[in-house]
Amino acid sequence: AAAATPVIVTLGDSITEGYGSTSDTDRRWPDVLAARLRDKFGDAAPAVLNVAISGNRLLRSNDGAFGVIGANSSGPINPNAGFGPSALNRFDRDVLLQPGITHVVVLESINDIGMTTDPSSPSVDEIIAGHRALIQRAHSHGLTIYGGTLTPFEGALYFTEEGEVKRQAVNQWIRTSGAYDAVIDFDAVVRDSSNPRRFLPMYHPGDWLHPNDEGYRVMGEAIDLTLFAATP
Repeated sequence: AAAATPVIVTLGDSITEGYGSTSDTDRRWPDVLAARLRDKFGDAAPAVLNVAISGNRLLRSNDGAFGVIGANSSGPINPNAGFGPSALNRFDRDVLLQPGITHVVVLESINDIGMTTDPSSPSVDEIIAGHRALIQRAHSHGLTIYGGTLTPFEGALYFTEEGEVKRQAVNQWIRTSGAYDAVIDFDAVVRDSSNPRRFLPMYHPGDWLHPNDEGYRVMGEAIDLTLFAATP
C-alpha cells in the first residue's frame, strides 16, 4: 500500500485563519505553503491542515465576546475577548489526534498580548511557558514543532507600548531559545524596516494587524521547504 500522506498542522489565530485575505481564494499563508509543497514534492507532498481560530489565544479559553480588533470597530477592548478553547486546551483535539500528523507550525499569542488589559494581561514568562508546554506535548508524541514569530501590531486598535515590549520579548525568545525545532520568522518578512513595530503598508488591509493577500503570500514564501522534506 502507498505510504500515508504526512500532515502538517498550522495552529494559530486570525493571522493563520486568514482574516484580511480575499475570501475563498486560498491565499492564506498555509495555502501558499501547501501550494509550494505540491510544486516541490508533487504527489509526495505533505498535506497542510489549518486549524486556526480567529481570536484564539494561547493561554485563555473564551467563547464569549470577540472584543475590538477590526479596522472599523470602536469602543473599549473586552479584556476577556477571544474565541474558542485556548491553543493549550485544544492541542490534543486539534493537533495530536489528526491522522498522519508529522509537523506542527505555531503562530499564537498576539491575542494574549493585545486582548487583555492589566491586571489580566499575562506576563512574558507566562506566554513563554505556554509555548514550552505546546513544544513538550508535541515532542512527547514524536512530532516536529516550529514556532512563528509574532507579526507587528503598532497602529492596531489594541496596540499598547507594554504590549509591544512583550511581543519583542516573546519573539526574542522564539528566535534564540532553541526551544522550537526551527523558527519561521514571519515578523521579519512583513515588518517595515523603517519602523519594525509596524507592518509594511503594502502587506495589510488597513487595520495594522492582519496581513492582506500580499502579506500572506510573503509569509508563505518565507518558509523553508526543507523543514518538511517529503517522507519517501
